[in-house]
Amino acid sequence: MNVDRIDNYWSDYFGIEKDEIGGDGLIVVPHNHLEGYNGAWIFKRKHRLILSVKSNLINKISAKINKKKPEGDNLFSKLYLDYVFDEKIDRIIGPTYQGYFDDVETDIQLSKKVDKINFKEDYNLIERLSKSGDNEGWANSGINRNNDGIYGYFHENKMESIACYNIIRGDVGFVGVYTNPKFRGMGFSYEVVKNVVSDLSIKGKLIIYQTLISNKPSIRIAKKIGFEEYAANIAIRLKK
Repeated sequence: MNVDRIDNYWSDYFGIEKDEIGGDGLIVVPHNHLEGYNGAWIFKRKHRLILSVKSNLINKISAKINKKKPEGDNLFSKLYLDYVFDEKIDRIIGPTYQGYFDDVETDIQLSKKVDKINFKEDYNLIERLSKSGDNEGWANSGINRNNDGIYGYFHENKMESIACYNIIRGDVGFVGVYTNPKFRGMGFSYEVVKNVVSDLSIKGKLIIYQTLISNKPSIRIAKKIGFEEYAANIAIRLKK
């Protein structure tokens, strides 16, 4: 795996130097690509912790952390975060697994049960799957009309799993996936994600896979395909 492009992606995301991604300890930085987000992002890469906040909160947050430094993974704990943000937290999302795939030489065997989908032409198939019983999972899948590529897995002539990708900044593809809850654990997600990875690899893209750390089956799919774990993060939404 080529780690340079993923290091470049995340250092650019936070607006820091590339060598800072691989450092030690905690740094507090102003939102860069998250500018305008009313909240915070905490990113953990090995021994490095990055806390991204709105620029007008930098001094206040840094002072609170310096006064009471987090121990170990305390920065991910609700108790410590309530202290840092004066109990103004509306919601915590995560922790989230961050994986990457950057291997254009890989040879991926694809299933004949997977077809490429067009959002407009195949909308009825997509709408049916979206109503299969996991509204939150669907909302987090990233499946929408703006996707650059969508693939569906067909079981008994019905589409029961779907994966997509969105390309950002020209050379990075984000993977999204959703499977009908009735058919989870049967390998459908694995097959559709393989098509997304194959498509993006042929195009020479860096591929990023995000899922909740609590979603062990999704992480197993990523690792089976060949994704490498890069980091973990949580997103914090603050009250207005």
